[in-house]
Amino acid sequence: MTQDDSFLTVVNAKDDQRTRTRAVVVIGACIAGAMILVRQPMLFGLPGYLWSTSLLLGGVVFAYQSGLFVRTHTLLRLASIRRDGLLATQKLNVGDFAGAREAFALLLVSARSLGAFHAVHVLMFGVTRFFEGETKEGLTLVSRAIASGWLDLRHTRAVREAAETWRVMMLLDLGEVEEARRRSEKPRDSLITGAMAVEATSGNWDAVLAYAEKALANPEFPKAGRPTVAGLARFAAKQKGVSAKDYERILKDEPLGVLALKNPALKRFLVGPSP
Repeated sequence: MTQDDSFLTVVNAKDDQRTRTRAVVVIGACIAGAMILVRQPMLFGLPGYLWSTSLLLGGVVFAYQSGLFVRTHTLLRLASIRRDGLLATQKLNVGDFAGAREAFALLLVSARSLGAFHAVHVLMFGVTRFFEGETKEGLTLVSRAIASGWLDLRHTRAVREAAETWRVMMLLDLGEVEEARRRSEKPRDSLITGAMAVEATSGNWDAVLAYAEKALANPEFPKAGRPTVAGLARFAAKQKGVSAKDYERILKDEPLGVLALKNPALKRFLVGPSP
């Protein structure tokens, strides 16, 4: 983990929303009260402007304690945070797990005050640890990011589905097949890869092929997931002794990526294409 594990804590999305709403209300009240008080010539023996200034200072202190200043400062660096996140993900995708871990660790600090971004960075730090062989740690962090509620927002729902798939992969790597199955029952198209991994681990090759047929025939199925689906289907077809030529053809045009080939839960199924 990072040197300071507190950066791996994810504040609950609803709690954060309540805190920010309360801060806005209190600060608004301080400003409104200050505007009224500043017009008073004297109040309880003191000029109105002193009462107004004191109220404004109280609002400033409350804003600081609520983290609004830190959040505003972080928002000013949003473009660089997005760029650094893309670079960290690129490192992960090419198999530079140590580099990705270091990059995500920096983002855990720099974007901590932005709840949704922080949840995503905790998630990706957990995925990186999974590929580094620390599956239990990875599962803890992925589950933490999902439970925070930040991945249920409209603009992070796609990330939520990816996180659910990663959780299934980690459960399989830990041998918790039934829990992984429960997490992947009745999967949406974006979660089919996880369901296929469960069935492959259980040796249910007919189910693997059925999922593959559904996914590969769907033009809306995520393109990035097609090679993994084809790879799992190829393995299942060979286990059943049926033709895998259609899957070989897909893999020739859309080869498996580094993450799929090094995925601890999948790599034993994603063998190279037959000669």
